[in-house]
Amino acid sequence: MEHLVSQFERAAEEIKKLATTPSQDELLQLYGLYKQSTVGDVNIPRPGLFYFREKVKWDAWKGREGTSKEEAMKSYIELVGRLSNINFDGIDLRSHDFQNSLDPELNYRGAIMSGCNLSKLDLSGINFSGAKLTNANFEGANLCDCSFVETDLSGANLVDANLRRSILTKAKLDGADLSGASLRRLNLSGAVLSGVQLGSANLSMADLSNCDFSEGNLALANLNNANLTDAKLVGCNLYFVNLFGSTLNGADFSGANLEGANLNETERQNAVFTGADLTRCEISDKQIENELNIDDIPDFD
Repeated sequence: MEHLVSQFERAAEEIKKLATTPSQDELLQLYGLYKQSTVGDVNIPRPGLFYFREKVKWDAWKGREGTSKEEAMKSYIELVGRLSNINFDGIDLRSHDFQNSLDPELNYRGAIMSGCNLSKLDLSGINFSGAKLTNANFEGANLCDCSFVETDLSGANLVDANLRRSILTKAKLDGADLSGASLRRLNLSGAVLSGVQLGSANLSMADLSNCDFSEGNLALANLNNANLTDAKLVGCNLYFVNLFGSTLNGADFSGANLEGANLNETERQNAVFTGADLTRCEISDKQIENELNIDDIPDFD
C-alpha cells in the first residue's frame, strides 16, 4: 500500500503543475476520486438548493461511493497520468518488504526496487522493464508472463521462481541465483548472465540466443530444444546439462565443463569448444571434431 500512496501523493502534486486547465468534467472526476481516496464514502449531507457549486462537487464525490480507497487512488493516478502525460514510474521502493501481491495494472517500469523482499508473491503479468531489482528476493515467486526487458537483476534471488513465458531480453543477471527456477519457453535473448547460478533450472525451449553465461553454473540444468545461437558460455559449469535437440550454432563453450552433457541431435555449426571438458558427453554423430571446429578435446568414453 505504501508504494501506491507514494504514487498518489506524487499525482496530487503534479496536477497543480498542469500547463492546461482540465475541463469541468475532468476537474469533478479528480475531486470525487481525491475525496474517495482520502476520506472514503461521502459523510456529509448534500448542500442546499442555493449552493450549486458545492452540490456539483458533492455529487461527484457521491458518485464514487462504494469504491475502495485503493481503487480510487489507482483511478486518480491514471487520470492524472492521462492529463499530464507523466508516467508514474521510477518510484523508489528499495528494500521494501511487500506483504501482498503487486497490482499488474500499476506501472513498475523503471522502478527502483533494489533489495526488496518479493518472495513467494504472485507477481504474474507485471511489467518490470528497465527496473532496478539488484539483490531483490524473488524466491518461490510467481513471475509468469512478466516483462524484465533491460531490467537489472544482478545478484537477485530467483531460486524456485516461476518465470514461464516471461521476457528478459537484454536483462542483466550477473550473479543472480536461478537454481531450480522454471524458465521453460523463456525469452532471454541478449541477456547478461555472467556468474549466474542456474543449477537444475528448467530452460527447455527457451530463447537464449546471444546470452552471456560466462563463468555461470548450469550444472544439471535442462536446456533441451533451447536456442543458444551465438551464446557465450566461456568457463561455464555445464556438468550433465541436457542440451538434447538444442541449437548451438556459433555458441562459444571455450573452457566449459561439459562432463556428461547430452549433445544428441544438436545443431553445432561454427560452435567453439576449445579447451572444453567433454568427458562422458553423449553425442550421436561421429564427425564431431570437424563439425565443431575443435582441435584438442578429450576422447569420448
